[in-house]
Amino acid sequence: AYQNKSIFLGIRPENISDSPISNTSTEAEVRIDVIEPMGNEIFLYFQVDNEQFICRKTTHDLPAPGSMKKLYFDLSKLNFFDAETELII
Repeated sequence: AYQNKSIFLGIRPENISDSPISNTSTEAEVRIDVIEPMGNEIFLYFQVDNEQFICRKTTHDLPAPGSMKKLYFDLSKLNFFDAETELII
């Protein structure tokens, strides 16, 4: 039903990690734009193809803004949305 239609891709911050999450994880090396310490966890803000993503991780490793970091996306946790209605597919 969505062939030749626009869709959006989404992934939750907890499904992006600095180590492989599952056997469906894929790796990407990204430049960290912003680091937001939140107590017992950190949010890492970065872009892939000019789209912003957020990784939620523990505080054991604090990368510097502007540094390159290898992150893993759990592809089994991707969400797809209808671009017109913004409803999940």
